[in-house]
Amino acid sequence: MRISPPAVYAYDCTTEKAVDIIWDRRLRDCELLSGPVLMLGFAEDTDLLHFKFAFGEDLDFTDEFAFVRPSYRAMVESFLTENEMRSRVTRQDLLAVAFWDTHDKVAFDTELYNSSLQP
Repeated sequence: MRISPPAVYAYDCTTEKAVDIIWDRRLRDCELLSGPVLMLGFAEDTDLLHFKFAFGEDLDFTDEFAFVRPSYRAMVESFLTENEMRSRVTRQDLLAVAFWDTHDKVAFDTELYNSSLQP
């Protein structure tokens, strides 16, 4: 099933691993984003709420995490500094993949998660 505009998902894997999966599975309806997605973890609910008020329409959120696309990274880092949140927020760079087809998404996830279970 076609997805328009493409859906973007973040993964905790290397670029090499993602390229191997795309190549091995011959996936044609996906591509790696040029920069990593920054995942922010908020320990304090007040920080998360303040952050959501500032960026809620522009970013994606799940539970206590926010996902920052490369185009927003400088603005977000500036916000965290200005509001003295830097020390209370955890950061992790994740690989971002855009999918135009649900079959490619399922195939990518299956390969990634099956291979991560191997010893």
